[in-house]
Amino acid sequence: MNDDKKRNTIRISKMMAYLLRHGAVKEGITMDNHGWIAIHDMVEFINSKFKLMTTIDEVKYIVASDNKQRYTIKNGMIRANQGHSIPVDLQLASREPPDILYHGTAQHFLESIMETGLLSMNRHHVHLSKDLETALAVGRRHGSPVVIGIHANKMARQGFTFHLSDNGVWLVNTVPVRFLFLLDDE
Repeated sequence: MNDDKKRNTIRISKMMAYLLRHGAVKEGITMDNHGWIAIHDMVEFINSKFKLMTTIDEVKYIVASDNKQRYTIKNGMIRANQGHSIPVDLQLASREPPDILYHGTAQHFLESIMETGLLSMNRHHVHLSKDLETALAVGRRHGSPVVIGIHANKMARQGFTFHLSDNGVWLVNTVPVRFLFLLDDE
């Protein structure tokens, strides 16, 4: 893939994330209660507003090649698997989490997190990983990475509800401080 094509693909991917997680309704694109929009409508919007000249096939390529599997396509519709700031019901059944899950963040957020816990902020859920490598990769996106451990099964036993998204990200509304630990603390 040449550099221009790669830059165009990145721009399209970012527009997809914006529309599917945050802006579809604001931009006048019909989204159902479960976060699904018609691929055709999304492609038409991207092409008309941003002059990117993408196609449904290119969107399908972006979805298939996304190493984080952020999106799902079904019956001509597309949605983000998690990360929404708009109200959606992803229809995820509650699941019993493993004993320990992980959250990757940047070092400069650590003090605040250890004082307040993990909060969903402007998203619907806190995102947790089942493995250290994924959490570390997430942390790197925000600065010098740090990984926080979460006593997830203990939380579940105390009434917290966990969901597992289609791409393997664990979701929970909040993680109080008492369930957090730094990896060198255990």
